[in-house]
Amino acid sequence: MAHHIITCVRGIRKRRRVGSGLTSPIVPGSVTESPHPTIMPTRSDPSSYPYATHLDIRFPAMTKIALDPVIDAVTDRWWNQTLCKVNDSVVRLGVMQGEYHWHKHDNDDEFFLVLEGHFLIDFEPAADGVTPGRVVDLGPREGYVVPKGVVHRTRAPERAVILMVETAAIIPTGD
Repeated sequence: MAHHIITCVRGIRKRRRVGSGLTSPIVPGSVTESPHPTIMPTRSDPSSYPYATHLDIRFPAMTKIALDPVIDAVTDRWWNQTLCKVNDSVVRLGVMQGEYHWHKHDNDDEFFLVLEGHFLIDFEPAADGVTPGRVVDLGPREGYVVPKGVVHRTRAPERAVILMVETAAIIPTGD
């Protein structure tokens, strides 16, 4: 089974098939209409951020998952790795600092659980397209569910380590 890694370097997002040597550009998901009209700011365009998103399943079922060595090896500012699959969902580990772009998931809820650090979830940008209308502030061992269809942006003012639970079909950068 081929694994794909999605990377963004200097604004060019690529999908690489591990072991194949093949790369091809990824077209970012389009933003669909929300019942609450919002402006998606261009400075939050996902193609302009250096996200390191690894969608391959790192630990198969019945394998012990040790997070410390995985977390310690992360050098990227915004890093995301699928740890395991549970039924139709995946558990992902995020090690991040900085800001993600405004986005939404039309068909999928997202659960965030902070393990270390400070993590913010911004909702529904104001008319300027940048300022959040509401902010949920999470610390260690606090979690939150973002319902499907809700425009949001995540931020980590300092290095944060989080777990995410979402459907395996979700597009991490949004629909």
